[in-house]
Amino acid sequence: MSVWLWPTPEHTRITSPFGPRRSPGGIGSTNHQGIDIGAPLGARIVASRPGRVRSASFERGFGNTVRITHVGGWETVYAHNSRNTVVAGQQVAAGQQIGIVGSTGNSTGPHLHFEIRLNGRAQNNNRGNVTYVNSAAQVPNNPPPPPSNDPGGNNNSQSAGGIVVPARKEITSVVTRSVTGQTGTRRSDLHSVDNVLSHGCEILIQNRRNDILMPVIEGEITLDYVRRGAPGTLKFNVVNDDVLDFHEGNPVRFRVDGENIFYGYVFTKSRTSRTGIISVTCYDQIRYLKNEDTMVYSEKKYSDLLRMIARNYNLATGEIEDTKFVISKRIEEGTLLDILQNASDLTTLETGRLFVLFDDFGRLALKNIESMRLPILIDQDTTSDFRYTSTIDDQSYNRIVLALDNSETGERELYVANEPINQSRWGILQFYDNVSNATPQVLRERADVLLKFYNRVTRTLRLDKCFGDIRVRGGSSVAVKMGLGDVTLQNFMVVERVRHRFSNNVHLMDLAVVGVRGEFKA
Repeated sequence: MSVWLWPTPEHTRITSPFGPRRSPGGIGSTNHQGIDIGAPLGARIVASRPGRVRSASFERGFGNTVRITHVGGWETVYAHNSRNTVVAGQQVAAGQQIGIVGSTGNSTGPHLHFEIRLNGRAQNNNRGNVTYVNSAAQVPNNPPPPPSNDPGGNNNSQSAGGIVVPARKEITSVVTRSVTGQTGTRRSDLHSVDNVLSHGCEILIQNRRNDILMPVIEGEITLDYVRRGAPGTLKFNVVNDDVLDFHEGNPVRFRVDGENIFYGYVFTKSRTSRTGIISVTCYDQIRYLKNEDTMVYSEKKYSDLLRMIARNYNLATGEIEDTKFVISKRIEEGTLLDILQNASDLTTLETGRLFVLFDDFGRLALKNIESMRLPILIDQDTTSDFRYTSTIDDQSYNRIVLALDNSETGERELYVANEPINQSRWGILQFYDNVSNATPQVLRERADVLLKFYNRVTRTLRLDKCFGDIRVRGGSSVAVKMGLGDVTLQNFMVVERVRHRFSNNVHLMDLAVVGVRGEFKA
């Protein structure tokens, strides 16, 4: 069974099928790896299955292209778009808009080039070889089995009308049918071990025999944090001697002047034959949220979901703020980070409150971004260099359009919020989403919230070699006072990314800061 959502809901005419063809106008491949769907400029393109955007960029030949990976080694490709409306790394649902039909790249006219790939190999996605549906609710959450080995791409179970699709029930729960072995636990006494050094940088490793080692550090120590989507990363080089004995998975603790900084685990060791130096990469607990899973939950807050996942994966928790908003029901498939981020986005959308998930010295923490403000001032005297960018090409929208399909009237109802001042400045930049299970009042309120969130110039600022402060992490806010040419900045900025550098008893940090919800405006 191979069931996919048709990628251009309003347009169904195939202008060029999968397989050998005479290249139209001498443009494009003579061995067509997908299907071309005729559609006018501006028609919407939607994801055929839930998945993660692998890339959304301009590709030679294909023009503006979106590539989405799905569970089971599947990938879909959407090409020649006039504009992509998603970004790399974004998690998308079946039926969510990902682009707009165009004629970029090697194209003779407006259309969508659509491919389905399995483990990198293009599949025959003509109608008859693939069953397409018009509702995202009919798209299965689990990957379909690979096609048969029939050269024509046909499946033995297909009938004259195409592949026979058995009736499916909506997935409403996840049931574990088989478990082999017991879940392992890892001993870690390192968290509570007393300081060895009261001044300077101290790195301790607990090995498999539960010995506590303090290796000799060679060169710079770096510690990286981002606001969302990645674990804290500690990197350092150690001298390989007769005493040093540690392995992947061993706990690691990093303190500076006796203060707790990082607690995580060894993930990578590398060395060369020419030196006795071992390069070590460690991650905190956020790394384990990259595990993929299927989750069905209802009547849970973002904070409740985080506690549930932590219990399931034996992850320690610390301070987790109450996120207030109760999510009625979700069926999710993807990485735990994606599942949590979706809950975070829903919470922000409904409450206007933004939360930061991070590892606080070996314990998962969740805090309102407003509570992470630090009394730190960065100006021309405390940083060596800066790089400033302002753009309306990244997550800037001045028109919000939310669509709701009314099954009683057969109409698609649109709820629109405009901001005319910035439309006169920038032209119309539109955010579009097709939603379900919402009332008109909720949609009107949601459109207003989205407009407030996205109707802004995105301004980013990179600050290099600032005086270091161990309290700064992704999601922290610091005061920045600088003249940047078109704007004089004198307010708090949110840290999107920070790299702490420790070398020869000197602590510097490189920051990427950004205004969230309008704090950074001209």
